[in-house]
Amino acid sequence: MEFVKIVFLVVLFVFLNSCNDSPTKPFQKIEIVPLSVGNVWIYQNRKLDSNGTIIKEYFDTIRVIKDTIIDGTRWYTYFEPSSDLWYQNDEYGYRNYTILYPTWYHYYALYKFPGKSGEEFEGFGRKKIDSTDAIYITKIGSFKSFKYIDNDKYSFGKFADYYVSPGIGLVCRILYNKTETSEEYYIEYLKELVFYNVK
Repeated sequence: MEFVKIVFLVVLFVFLNSCNDSPTKPFQKIEIVPLSVGNVWIYQNRKLDSNGTIIKEYFDTIRVIKDTIIDGTRWYTYFEPSSDLWYQNDEYGYRNYTILYPTWYHYYALYKFPGKSGEEFEGFGRKKIDSTDAIYITKIGSFKSFKYIDNDKYSFGKFADYYVSPGIGLVCRILYNKTETSEEYYIEYLKELVFYNVK
């Protein structure tokens, strides 16, 4: 009988100590590209020739500057003073809302998330999730990323790979091209993350 009382008191003690007055923090879904006003990413951009020589190099800063409500949902933009390009994360992934004319607009799926390796989706052309655990190494560290590839080559023969790390955003974009005299592709453009600060 004493043993039962002891077990009961131990269970009661553990239960009471596991409870507290502060509410539990609600679960927050990871976004493939975290969108919040003030989030910022800095990229190093390099244009290369077919021999791998850098012919142009520059840095650009992407900052979320404001949000708005469109069709009852919240969208964000990186541009000002007024933008026709808005972005959001929803159950399908990271999407773009493009206003081309006052009465005409279009949704584009940029990065399907969550998703599975081999899964195809319609974005700006056909895209595919090549990997959900690709590792891309930059100057600021290594990032476990979703790797997206263009299934459709652009009309001018180019295509791109995108490494996107959930909770961080775009880590790298690699654009491939080929010369008029060769069928082999080379890296024409490389965009790599060098700094980020996201909420």
